[in-house]
Amino acid sequence: MRHFTIQTAKIQTAGLIIGLALTGQAAASIASAPTCVLDTSTNEATISVTVDSGSTLSASAIIQLGGVAITGSHSLSDDNRTLSAVHGQTCDNKADGQITIVDGTTTHQ
Repeated sequence: MRHFTIQTAKIQTAGLIIGLALTGQAAASIASAPTCVLDTSTNEATISVTVDSGSTLSASAIIQLGGVAITGSHSLSDDNRTLSAVHGQTCDNKADGQITIVDGTTTHQ
């Protein structure tokens, strides 16, 4: 009986791993429209994105604009639910690209 229990556990574990591999990246949602604020004293535009209340972000989360990661430092606030990054010197056309947050295997859209 013990051998059967071990085999069953191995099959269940394998099924879970296969199921996760087939689903790909987990998806979560962005709580509201991203904001862009231009600091006229530094001439820097900062994009901020807040994820839904059921999510938190890690320090390795990045903002992507049109599928391209925004380089430079990202900062967390709002109990690790809001991510901000400096992107250029203007807020023009920031809404044209799809903004997402990628945090490990989770993509917030």
